[in-house]
Amino acid sequence: MDLIIENKDYTEELKNLLDSLPFSRIVLIDKLTQISQRLNVGDISYYIDDDPVRRGLVNSPHALSFKQLQQMLRRGKVWHLM
Repeated sequence: MDLIIENKDYTEELKNLLDSLPFSRIVLIDKLTQISQRLNVGDISYYIDDDPVRRGLVNSPHALSFKQLQQMLRRGKVWHLM
């Protein structure tokens, strides 16, 4: 799992908090269009965000809410994430 963080929010306090969390890598972005680009080239498979405005700005069928991800996992449609 990658964490996508806006550069402006990547503070020392956040870095210290993230030290105790499991994730593969941190992806720093300046704008949401960078998420769309990463989805298009396959650098990331899905973008999960419960904010419908941000998901809309990413403008991809692979931008999902947590509920949508949960439903996909239950149905076995996201096997490559497991």
